[in-house]
Amino acid sequence: MTKNLSSLQGTSISYYYDPNVPILHRVDFTADATKIGLIGDNGSGKSTLLKIIAGKLKPTSGTISTGSKPYLMAQDKIPGDERTVAQILDIEQYFVAYDRLMKGEANASDYTALEGNWSFASRIEKVRSSWFPSLPLDRRVSDISGGEYAAIGLAYIELHRPKIVLLDEPSNNLDLAHRQLLVKLLVDYTATIIIATHDRQLLQYVDSIWEMKTGNLTKIEGTYTDYLTMCNVRQSQAEQRLSSASKEIRRLNRAVTDLEKRQSRKRDNNRTAASQKRGSKMSMNGLKSRSQASLGHDRAKLLERKRNADIARVEAGKEVEKPHNIRLQGFLQTPYAKSQQILRLLDDTGWETIIGGDDRVALLGENGVGKSSLIRSISDVQYRNKLRAWAELVHPDNPSQIAILSQNSLHLCYEKSVWEELTSSLPEYEKQEVFTILARLSFNENSSNKLIKDLSGGERFRVALAEVLLSKPEKRLIILDEPTNSLDLASLKATEQMLSQFSGAILVVSHDLEFLQQISVNRWIELTSDGLSEFVNPPDY
Repeated sequence: MTKNLSSLQGTSISYYYDPNVPILHRVDFTADATKIGLIGDNGSGKSTLLKIIAGKLKPTSGTISTGSKPYLMAQDKIPGDERTVAQILDIEQYFVAYDRLMKGEANASDYTALEGNWSFASRIEKVRSSWFPSLPLDRRVSDISGGEYAAIGLAYIELHRPKIVLLDEPSNNLDLAHRQLLVKLLVDYTATIIIATHDRQLLQYVDSIWEMKTGNLTKIEGTYTDYLTMCNVRQSQAEQRLSSASKEIRRLNRAVTDLEKRQSRKRDNNRTAASQKRGSKMSMNGLKSRSQASLGHDRAKLLERKRNADIARVEAGKEVEKPHNIRLQGFLQTPYAKSQQILRLLDDTGWETIIGGDDRVALLGENGVGKSSLIRSISDVQYRNKLRAWAELVHPDNPSQIAILSQNSLHLCYEKSVWEELTSSLPEYEKQEVFTILARLSFNENSSNKLIKDLSGGERFRVALAEVLLSKPEKRLIILDEPTNSLDLASLKATEQMLSQFSGAILVVSHDLEFLQQISVNRWIELTSDGLSEFVNPPDY
């Protein structure tokens, strides 16, 4: 019987960093030649699950069964990794053997390495030309960008064709062209693929969604759109259960009150009968005892039903997702006499354009073409001389009108609490106003007292963006350099809501077309090796 190389099964998988905090709790799953989108908040256990499946982490309990060795593409480069591109692709031995063969110096081990792989060189060149055409095979990991590292990891899949593929946020550092290659790979590839991602467009190409939440795994058949539909149904059902349980509790409360009133009337009647000496003392006491026992039994039954309804209400309440809508109205300023000319983009061909007012501009371009350098040139005048395309303030005497923010450089004090960070960075606001701002940013009392260093990446970005949006004097232009990298889906939504409420101009470097559309980008500028250009319609994914 032929072994099914794409089969994958996990049985009762649990993993604990802390005995009291389960990252995974008795998780079961099976997969076979299917494409799965793994989603969940940052810290929910997605990367942990992938590492357990790959055999890089041992579960606290449970078993993993795989039809073949899984290939795990990690999210980021490992610091100090000095492997070459050829070593990452696992082709170094082949190339050494091929080189010796061409020189007439091949030995027995070289022929073993080459046996059955005589056409491998052409396959390698084909993959290289697609994923990293200008990157030498002897280049070391420490000398390549995050986007190049991701491209090499994806090229490995196309070259070696593993039957179980695990991808951890593969599109984070990819430019638009490489995202399109990733989509093509995902669509065409026949294997078991689990892709942990916040990329909503990528999630439209999977067969099912696995949602990680509070240590549990929920499986939904279909794409991300189907998942959202299921979430709405689940929310509606939970709200209905909560409403029914609340109504039942109110009804039982009234029933208990009515019963207590009947008990009170019976006690009054018994006292009246006793005072009028109706019936013998023994019969009167017997009637009283039976009556009290019956009423007591009825009351106990009602209270038991009320306890059950209370439990049902609590459980339904846990399932109801609390909306985390970020509302900054009343704090955001409408820029006075909005400047129509804030930033000028130029290149050495003479092309230029102005950004200002309420422009929403996306700056696109391949990895390494110079987008981040263009942003750096705004504040580094001398640096502009080295660039083909650069940016400069129209009014350089007023640099405070703009703010530059990137996911990996938030300029926060990591040793301060959220409360301390906001009160120190927004001194113009009264303490009560800061309390209100924190609440509107979905920070409760406990999370407001957390240190910045203990927040998730999405929470930190929310704090940093709030400081920019709420600062006084207000900003006229916000510049964002790859803001969505490593943001989970909830943080993405919060970021989109916050930016949508800003009335000034935005310039954003990003390849996440869904994000760009959600913040209403209306201008599309591309930087290539030939310079800058602007086009009317957004590119296709």
